[in-house]
Amino acid sequence: MNKSIIISDEESNNQSIKFSQVRNASRGIVLNDKNEILIEKFLKYNLYTLPGGGIENDEEPSKSFKREVLEEAGLRCEIIKQLPNVVELRNKQDYKQTNYCFLAKLCNKNVQNQNLDTHEEEDGLEISWYPLFEGIKILLYQIPETEQQKFLTLRDKIIIQQAIGDLFNNSNLFIK
Repeated sequence: MNKSIIISDEESNNQSIKFSQVRNASRGIVLNDKNEILIEKFLKYNLYTLPGGGIENDEEPSKSFKREVLEEAGLRCEIIKQLPNVVELRNKQDYKQTNYCFLAKLCNKNVQNQNLDTHEEEDGLEISWYPLFEGIKILLYQIPETEQQKFLTLRDKIIIQQAIGDLFNNSNLFIK
């Protein structure tokens, strides 16, 4: 079983609480051969996040992540490593989300156009490549404005922290 890191809006990190809203998602870090990181920006909220989204039905988390990258960026990626899960316990919203997290590298250039859902279009989702250090700075130092943005920002910080050793030590990636 993969390790989980819990973030909560209350002191209790009790996962056994029954939440009325439960969602599973997959997300992570995608790098290209120029040592750039793929980052999403939601223009409506001026919010940067790592790519990912909801897991559909009985979909495997790794397949979900690859599908999300393909839909949101039109790119295919290869998963290098599964990172610890990040579990969000949003007690004030009666909401629990388990994020299955991955470190991946780009397989090829654009293979299709973006296939955004209505919410992503309305929120002005844009995808961009950033030099690795610049992208990490953008994700780590943005200031969240809402409770939800606090969770999203903290979640992405944890994913980066969990991947940092691999980013600089894994020969399957391009960083030397």
